[in-house]
Amino acid sequence: MNLALARELRANGKYAEARELLVALAARSPKDAEVQYEAACVHDFLGEEASAVAYYCAALLGPLSEEHLRGAYLGLGSTYRALGQYTEAAATLQQGMEGFPQSE
Repeated sequence: MNLALARELRANGKYAEARELLVALAARSPKDAEVQYEAACVHDFLGEEASAVAYYCAALLGPLSEEHLRGAYLGLGSTYRALGQYTEAAATLQQGMEGFPQSE
């Protein structure tokens, strides 16, 4: 099992299989921010926002590529908003805007 395979599954539209693999990878590598980020994204895509939150939070502990760090702030903020957690959404999106002012 590896991250490249999970990304390939996602790219080929096999989201449930990718989620299964990413959950296993995330459990094995709780400090691997890239794995946590990918797990968060696939949960979000599948409409499992509540499950995505913990993965996004773990991913934000880093290190992440700049692109994924930006995506993690946006994803987590949007997920909080979808869950009705507006204070958390605003704070997370504000952090992202401060970290990536060119993206505003």
